[in-house]
Amino acid sequence: MRKGLFLIERVAWMYYMEKYTQKEISNILGISRSKVVRALKEAEKLGIIMVRIKLRNEQYYPELERQFIEKFNLKDCVVIPFQEDNDPKFFPNVAAQYIEQLIEVEDVIGVAWGNTLREVFQYFNPPINLSKITVVQLLGGLAAGEPQMNPYDITRFFEGAKCVYLYAPAIVSCVETKKYLMKEPQIRRVFEMMLNVNKAFVGIGDLSQEASLLKAGFLSSDQMSLLLSKGAVGDIVGRFFDINGNLIDWEVNDRIIGITLPQFRNIPIRIGIARGKRKIRPILGALRGGHINILITDFHTASEVLKLASLL
Repeated sequence: MRKGLFLIERVAWMYYMEKYTQKEISNILGISRSKVVRALKEAEKLGIIMVRIKLRNEQYYPELERQFIEKFNLKDCVVIPFQEDNDPKFFPNVAAQYIEQLIEVEDVIGVAWGNTLREVFQYFNPPINLSKITVVQLLGGLAAGEPQMNPYDITRFFEGAKCVYLYAPAIVSCVETKKYLMKEPQIRRVFEMMLNVNKAFVGIGDLSQEASLLKAGFLSSDQMSLLLSKGAVGDIVGRFFDINGNLIDWEVNDRIIGITLPQFRNIPIRIGIARGKRKIRPILGALRGGHINILITDFHTASEVLKLASLL
């Protein structure tokens, strides 16, 4: 008998048939988590595990996803198929199912704002109890804006979790006001919690006339024109960047109450969710800048992003 075969078979049975997690198997058998992973890989190689996948939709794009992962050094990429019946619920539903599998006990999750983000979390139904999850607001809100422009609205989908709110506007009128607010213990506490975030979910904004930031009053038309003249293509957590992901230098950065882009990039898992023609350039900038390391988008958007990347 092959050396170690009994352990490989035991690990495979516990994982696939008894539904233990890799961590639970590690604890029960007294072996490292990495050894559990190696055993599962070996089981598949030896034919002990035979995987059969039955897709609900025949359109699946592993090669396209692989291109994104390799080209932009991503942890993962999810390209959701286009639906001929144009069902508006399909994309957010599939995206939500993927997100549900990422959530783990004791996660500290950061959230920002965004229309697509809100659409997705409306279908969020995690398989675990959220009582040991902490949700941290990464950016202030816009009290006069639309619901999708307030992180408060996103946090409500994490029912049962401990939510840490940033009770402040996303942007203030002057630097002195920001300095004053940052002295408040409650606000300082939120920024301290941001340093513990291990997973973040964000939308990727654009700079079109349909941009949510413009509609919500975060930007004026003059400010948008200024950003465009500086080469801005999009934003994440209210921080604007160019097509290569470089932060746009403008005075509003000093008046934003929220996580900075360098701080955001320190979060281990950063999931960006965006789709549509308006988001092609913003997605490319976000990827090139390393601002996100997991992308969720649709087939048409993904194809156009790669096409643009080959031209610029």
